[in-house]
Amino acid sequence: MFSVILPFHMDIALLERSLASVAGQTLQPDEIIVIDNSPEHLLADYQAPYSPAFTARLSIIPVTRKQHAALARNVGIKKAKAGNHIAFLDSGDVWHAQHLSQAQDYFAAHAGHKKVVYYASYLNFDTNKSQYWLRQSQPVHVDSDLLKFCTVGTSSVIVAGLQPYKFPPFKRRQDLALWVTLKRAGFLFVHNPNCNVLRVIEKGSLSSPFFRKLYAQTLIYRYLKSANIFLIAKFLMFQAFAKASFIGKKKSSIDDIQTTFGFSTISAPPQKQEVAP
Repeated sequence: MFSVILPFHMDIALLERSLASVAGQTLQPDEIIVIDNSPEHLLADYQAPYSPAFTARLSIIPVTRKQHAALARNVGIKKAKAGNHIAFLDSGDVWHAQHLSQAQDYFAAHAGHKKVVYYASYLNFDTNKSQYWLRQSQPVHVDSDLLKFCTVGTSSVIVAGLQPYKFPPFKRRQDLALWVTLKRAGFLFVHNPNCNVLRVIEKGSLSSPFFRKLYAQTLIYRYLKSANIFLIAKFLMFQAFAKASFIGKKKSSIDDIQTTFGFSTISAPPQKQEVAP
């Protein structure tokens, strides 16, 4: 059973793009929890344009004060049904239709483990430059694998295990801090090489300049008591490699992404190749 946690801030069109990808899942979640984090509670009278069955599983939870995404997700985690797998999705991001069904297969293949973090590869799509690039998921054996160059995208993550756990109160890189915390708590990290998430980078998003990312990373190192020259050097090296690999990316369009990777917000998207767990 899956609980979807989706924080909402301002743009209803972005929210509906994400909800449409949830409604199009071949395996439907048990519940969808949207955290209304908008200043004026824009979702107070929201009517979801989906089937009655989907709407019945959709809950909108208003928060009393503005919070960044990490704290909004924590509200959703507390509201989720006990025992459910927690699937994170950021507003505007899109799941491939087989995201939850493939995750279920991976959880079944690792049924002997009670605490599991599942994640898949994902696409970054920059709407400002009409460019995309693939972030291929990598195995995580120890926490330093996450601290050096984390390929665990939040909207691809589904956590199976006892609650409570929560994102720490950072505006940036708080997802990394939680993944490391869960790894240290004995969670098994299981990755799916399939690209099952489209992360859409809009104008004004929290994608940061390099030095702001480095500062945020340093804060997380301190929080996790993992700050050392070796890890920072590794992080810088991997970031430089990633920057170099993105040079010369071809212009693309959302149509190309749908054709090549099978992403769509309709109920019956194109099928894509599967990789066995």
